[in-house]
Amino acid sequence: MGTPTTLIFGCGALGQEVASHLQQRVPDLLMISNSLEKVEEAVEKGFAAKHADYTRDEVLKSLGIGEGVERIYCLFPEDSKNVFLTISARALDRDLTIICTAETPQSIQKLTAAGASKVIDTYEMVGRKIHELTCRPLVVQTLERVVFGKADLETAEITIPPRSPFASKRLNEIHLDQHYDIILLGLVDLEIGDKLIFNTRGLNHRLDPGDILVVIGPARELDRLRKDVSPNRH
Repeated sequence: MGTPTTLIFGCGALGQEVASHLQQRVPDLLMISNSLEKVEEAVEKGFAAKHADYTRDEVLKSLGIGEGVERIYCLFPEDSKNVFLTISARALDRDLTIICTAETPQSIQKLTAAGASKVIDTYEMVGRKIHELTCRPLVVQTLERVVFGKADLETAEITIPPRSPFASKRLNEIHLDQHYDIILLGLVDLEIGDKLIFNTRGLNHRLDPGDILVVIGPARELDRLRKDVSPNRH
């Protein structure tokens, strides 16, 4: 493995969760911690991880900061560590993308002042997730399956053909979000024009032959929907 382009500092639960979502798209991803125990735990779970003293500039340089590294994630549970690391990394590379987490509003201000490119308020993030799960559970579950399903996403326009089993059914009768790992963006009703009608809570259109479903999802799920829409699926 050469110089990685992305480093995750912090091999704890949050660091491992972020790495699990990134490693398919960032094959040279490397996790860093000064805790040997945390590094060993990450390696046992299949992550590329290294024990290193991030408090020393020469170590940060040896990891590629200031050279080939393009982005780092500061995901230590202690805000003070993230602030220190941000200051050190920014001093070595003014163009480096630095993404941090913060536990308090005060820390957000400190990290921003230290040079963080993006600061994520973990409590706000959790609060929003709880709200979404409570108010729109099916939407959240579908988004998580599609976006975090480690699959390439594609958008597609799927036309309802004559004699389709979907024809004459309303959108809430075909339950796209339950039967497929896709998200319905909207539809085109050719009877009223060729403009996209975005999917909203009040959209419960009756499908007619010629109507077009505009969806996003993994290619295999789009192919499955195309087959089910076809009148010759059996």
